[in-house]
Amino acid sequence: MRARSVSKARGRLDVAVDALNDAIAQAEPLLTDAELASARAARHRLTERLEHSSEHTVIGLFGATGSGKSSLVNAIVGADIARVAHRRPTTSSALAVLPEPTDEREGDSASSLLDWLEIHERHTVGRGSLPQGAILVDLPDFDSVESANREIAERLAGTVDVLVWVTDPEKYADAVLHTEFIRRFARHDAVTIVVVNQADRLSKADGAAVRSSMKALLDEDGLAKTEVFLVSALEGSGLPKLRSEIASVVESKRAILERLFADARAEGHAIAEATGVSITRKSAEIPSLPREVPDAEVDRLEEACAAAAQVEKISEAVAKSYRTRAGRHTGWPALRWIGAFKVDPLERMRIGRASNSHRTGDSGEEFVSRSSLSIDAPGARARMNRAVEECALALAGEAPHPWPGRLTAALDEEKESLPDEVDYALTHTDFRGAEKSWTWLPLNIVQWLAFLTAIAGLVWLLALAGFDFLQVPKPPMPMLEGLWVPVPVPTAMIIAGLGLGILLGALAAFLNSLIAGSRKRRARRALRSSLREAAERTVVARAQSELDRAARLEAALAALVAST
Repeated sequence: MRARSVSKARGRLDVAVDALNDAIAQAEPLLTDAELASARAARHRLTERLEHSSEHTVIGLFGATGSGKSSLVNAIVGADIARVAHRRPTTSSALAVLPEPTDEREGDSASSLLDWLEIHERHTVGRGSLPQGAILVDLPDFDSVESANREIAERLAGTVDVLVWVTDPEKYADAVLHTEFIRRFARHDAVTIVVVNQADRLSKADGAAVRSSMKALLDEDGLAKTEVFLVSALEGSGLPKLRSEIASVVESKRAILERLFADARAEGHAIAEATGVSITRKSAEIPSLPREVPDAEVDRLEEACAAAAQVEKISEAVAKSYRTRAGRHTGWPALRWIGAFKVDPLERMRIGRASNSHRTGDSGEEFVSRSSLSIDAPGARARMNRAVEECALALAGEAPHPWPGRLTAALDEEKESLPDEVDYALTHTDFRGAEKSWTWLPLNIVQWLAFLTAIAGLVWLLALAGFDFLQVPKPPMPMLEGLWVPVPVPTAMIIAGLGLGILLGALAAFLNSLIAGSRKRRARRALRSSLREAAERTVVARAQSELDRAARLEAALAALVAST
């Protein structure tokens, strides 16, 4: 790999690491403790490996007991270094074999890398035995009866740069090898080599059959492009080709980046699988999960809040309140005092009096007057809770695990705050309930004029009656001529005053009813708007934050896939 290609790949890897960080951050609430620990460990391995030598390629030889890993290491380097024995397990610790360093800096970087890998047993061979920069690692048997040996093999399988799976003609189809190791690292096909050792035990035809069978098994494991090397560590057949492949991998310097790309890609797929994200080569998407909370769900929440808050009852109270106050200003003056004993429905409910401003006590702290309508009543809470649950179910729809549970859990947390927000909306919505109408003043003036006219006529008649009672001459009675019968003016004043009062009362009642209906509709609109905002501040905002998390997770995983 040329320097420019290496630099470009390193830039892509930086993008992949950033994308993985973003994916972990967004997926954190959705992952189990074990899944989150695995993701963080993978990220830690990525960043730590980048901090160590990029001039050395660590090639790990993995295999079952008796597969001949140690013999193969000896054969590759041409020296009897790795221990070969018949005792099980043969290898109880990892052994690193590397060529003599060309300078002190190279030696220090190799030592630092091996320290990080926790490989303490090391052996140096002469230059030429291995490509410069190569580090061969003979690992404990992954089927060892010693659990510590298996743990070493499993740990280093997750960190070495190149995976060399070593098997033999008898165990190449072993389930442990394929299901617990090779298949687990199927996404690492670019840095995987498969060796069938002890080929000297096979005829040419049998060797071809074993190679073909192993290729078929690797195809099932997801490594269709991985080459199978037939090698005899004892006789040396196939070794030149294997050495050439190792040299090519080391000299191209691609293995380190390819391994890290594979790790990032594998962890991205693991996160996607755990969070229900469907990944393709070009995109990442959570099926059936909307990007925004649909208006229909907001409408449903608004309806539930309106029913729980008794919006219709409050709106009717606004209309009654207006009619009560209007009657005190436009009713017949002689009977208006009766209206003073009627309680304003809004005052009784303590609704709509706080306007849109906050009220503060002497301490300066905000306080909110609770409405007399019981938002805490079981029926009201149950109605809102049911709407929240239906919203979560509607948003999740056919979305994969864990989104239905996540949305339900997230919105459940808003069930406690929604009633308080609804009550706040009730006590802080300005209905302009105390607002007067322009019709009141002219109707009031005319009513008083009519009333005073009738009173004047009555006083006039009483005065005339007083003259008669005192038996004193009374002034002549003015008559209203031009009618079918002459009518005394005082009587006409009483009739006109009372008649006009009745007509004005009927007109005022009609106008007040029309305006009360308008105030009712206005109050309903204002209340619904406030309740919708209350639902949006709580349930909808929380639901949208989860949908936004899903979108960011999709974007992070898409960026991760694209970069790898």
